[in-house]
Amino acid sequence: PIDYPYLYLKNTRNNHMPLPTWLYSQLYSDAWSYQANANEIVAQIAQTVLAGAKGVTLFQSKQDEFDQHDLKPIKQILNSIQGVKEHLRIGSIGGAKITSSGEPIMYEAIRTPNKLVLVVLNTKAHGYSNLICHIYIAGKHWNFDEQKVGKLELEIPDGMTLSNFAEQIGSDTVTKPDGVHAEISGNSVKLKDMVMDSKNVARFFTFDITE
Repeated sequence: PIDYPYLYLKNTRNNHMPLPTWLYSQLYSDAWSYQANANEIVAQIAQTVLAGAKGVTLFQSKQDEFDQHDLKPIKQILNSIQGVKEHLRIGSIGGAKITSSGEPIMYEAIRTPNKLVLVVLNTKAHGYSNLICHIYIAGKHWNFDEQKVGKLELEIPDGMTLSNFAEQIGSDTVTKPDGVHAEISGNSVKLKDMVMDSKNVARFFTFDITE
């Protein structure tokens, strides 16, 4: 399944608790007969954060492959992680109660005393098959589709207030995120009509927290 890296990595994180965990994503390697597309790698990198990583390692990284692939989405998510790294380091997953309108996405809230990072990953994908990819018939890649998430609601404990909705896009903090409407009321937020891209498949939203 598309969330297999997450299932593996989350189990690793849980086994290491309460110690911090560095998790990993694949990149490019000559050990494989073909290479992953950029959005597949972005999805796996995002799943390290969703699983609660305190650090991210990219392994099987072959420099010769870099010039043959679109690295822009990969650079963007790595810079996004760089932009919120301190919150990921000191925060903890499970930082909010989250409900959605049922679209194929993954999400997690990392909360610190004064910041909340909401990571959303587009998992509307098809085409990959672990059964037939190695005999080169079909199913070699996950093919992602753009989608719109009708509603995503999150709530943090009473006595806390959320504010200053923003998005970390690469090295830039965007104070008016495009493709999503946010309604903040005290300790809860409703995100409506969130556009999830088929290329840059992960989004990193941030909120300030005050008590």
